[in-house]
Amino acid sequence: MNDLRTLEILKRHAADLVGGAMIYLRLEDGVVTISGEVEDIIVKRRMTSLAASTHGVRSVVDLLRRRPKQLMADREIRTMLVDALEEHLPFAECRILEAPVGGQEPAENRRHFVDVDVELGLVQLSGQVPGLDLKRLAGVLAWWIPGTCEVHNELHVSDWGDTQTFGSLAESVRLVLERDPLVDAASIRVGAKGPEVTLAGPPLPARYRKIAEEDAWYVHGVTRVRNLIPDSE
Repeated sequence: MNDLRTLEILKRHAADLVGGAMIYLRLEDGVVTISGEVEDIIVKRRMTSLAASTHGVRSVVDLLRRRPKQLMADREIRTMLVDALEEHLPFAECRILEAPVGGQEPAENRRHFVDVDVELGLVQLSGQVPGLDLKRLAGVLAWWIPGTCEVHNELHVSDWGDTQTFGSLAESVRLVLERDPLVDAASIRVGAKGPEVTLAGPPLPARYRKIAEEDAWYVHGVTRVRNLIPDSE
């Protein structure tokens, strides 16, 4: 299938997914680039998954941004995220740093640290943390800032041997749900098979059902979420 035909198919399916959102698709030699702004993380992730699964697409460049839930200056986003990281006990052994404009602070003599930089709503996380669960949690905390449009999570994990217990995707999603005050985490069952996560539990109002699904999509490494929680409305 040539690029033009592949692009036509992708555009047709994308229209049903993104609704009235304005997105842009470019396909060249099997590489599709997606840009624009969408309503939430669910649409963003589903759009990239749709593109990746379209016959004729070899790889996807995701430049989609989430529409900010609240307009915030980069400095506000950075300060709020640094505060959130410092308030979470799992990051007690990590030094939280605000990267200066135009570059990052040198990281010599610091084994575990998180550098936070923000530019035009895009949050950049770099540094080194002791476990995969902390890398994932840091990314979710960044997404929870209402002014965030995109997160690039480039944190390295130093102690891969310690991720056997806390590094599973299902455990990471549970960890996130437990930290979200808007979610009754105890009532939600989380399963994972590879990069795919399943949520199940008793009926919830549509708003809270969606919040739980967004939390799962925020977790680094998740490529699909099956939300089996019934809608109580």
